[in-house]
Amino acid sequence: MRQRLLLRASAIGVVGVALVSLAALSTLVLAVTYRPSGGQSWPSLDAGGGGAFTQWWSVTQAVALGAFVFVALLTIAAALTRAPRDGSAPSAASKLVGTAAGAGATLAALAAIATKPLVQWDQLALWKVTAGQDAKGYLFAGFDDSVRFVLVGGTEVSQSSFAAMVVVHLVAPVVAAALFVVALAFLGGRRAVEADHAHAVPPARDYADARSAAPNAELNRSHQITTDR
Repeated sequence: MRQRLLLRASAIGVVGVALVSLAALSTLVLAVTYRPSGGQSWPSLDAGGGGAFTQWWSVTQAVALGAFVFVALLTIAAALTRAPRDGSAPSAASKLVGTAAGAGATLAALAAIATKPLVQWDQLALWKVTAGQDAKGYLFAGFDDSVRFVLVGGTEVSQSSFAAMVVVHLVAPVVAAALFVVALAFLGGRRAVEADHAHAVPPARDYADARSAAPNAELNRSHQITTDR
């Protein structure tokens, strides 16, 4: 039973790593390919089919981040409620560090969720328009020299403020992934698995010694009875 619980906890950890990795990948893709909806923001501009592509990655990112927050909280709760039996539960210090790392991963994911609408720009005001220029992505809007200011939700935002939000939005999933791995290391614990296996399965050498000792004991007993006679 305990082995099954440990395997389930490990599976949850793998799912969490996969989710936050997908969220980080989606964020990176949007950072270089994001386009606003042409029909909504620029009625006279052909968005080049980028709207559907952007929407797919945006939904993927939102779902992955939301699911990761749930998995991170579930991982912390499972580790904190594990019964401290035969050393299978993390120590108090490990729980403290792991819980702090897990909470940090959750907050980082929430930061990525909170900054998402702040980096999805509607329009860009450019100093000059160059023929063939492809204005797309968070990075272009935040760091390209041709951008004067950015419109987000109909509100004018300076490029420097927008760039700060872009940095937070891009770094947050990476920080969440790193902290979640740390949380798994301290809350899951390799020692827990080793202790559980040591308790469930006797060492092969001890088992072999026990089998070989049984005939020898019987032989010695028979020899002693013969000598007494």
